[in-house]
Amino acid sequence: MSAAPGFAADAPVPGFAADAPASASTADAKRSLRRIFRLRRAATSPEVRRHAEDNALQWLRSTLAASPSISAVATYFSVGDEFPTSSLIAECLSQGRIVCLPRWNTATGLYEWAEFKQGAPLRNGPMDIPEPDATRTVLPVEIGLYLAPGLAFDRSGTRIGYGGGWFDRLLAQAAPDAKIYGLCFPTQISAEPLPRQLHDIPVFPLPTAVP
Repeated sequence: MSAAPGFAADAPVPGFAADAPASASTADAKRSLRRIFRLRRAATSPEVRRHAEDNALQWLRSTLAASPSISAVATYFSVGDEFPTSSLIAECLSQGRIVCLPRWNTATGLYEWAEFKQGAPLRNGPMDIPEPDATRTVLPVEIGLYLAPGLAFDRSGTRIGYGGGWFDRLLAQAAPDAKIYGLCFPTQISAEPLPRQLHDIPVFPLPTAVP
């Protein structure tokens, strides 16, 4: 899978800072790192994947139980070899939290957060990834926890996504007190600092993923 769920790779966000020219060295470095970490994620063993998913689920369960003020959780519909989100979504719903997934707004030409309800109709988005259809739009101020996708993360909160800036734009709208974490396998965490641009929103990997 070469694109984030619901986000077109290498398609810049209209009117967002990702459109601003980046230094050639930074842009080239990010492209190279995307190739490297795609391969590293694809090569992650089934055992490591299962362990990472189990740890993430335990972390989410305890975090939500300790944070009743978090009424809504925003994440993504995982596909391919991405970090799986189905069990995390199920846990959020079981604890009575609103689950928000990206949905393409044809009127604005941008993504928004839409409520996901078990059994509610889904539609295929621009990347043929399922997204909520007729459910309500969720405002960023309602969301207390974000679980974001990505290809690579470092310990200082730098995230390398899929190249379009779509998820960065959604994260930029987060409430100041919202918690933002990246879902990843240990193989996706860089031992060295990753290049960061002005539009990159700080996203720390989930604590359970850090080796």
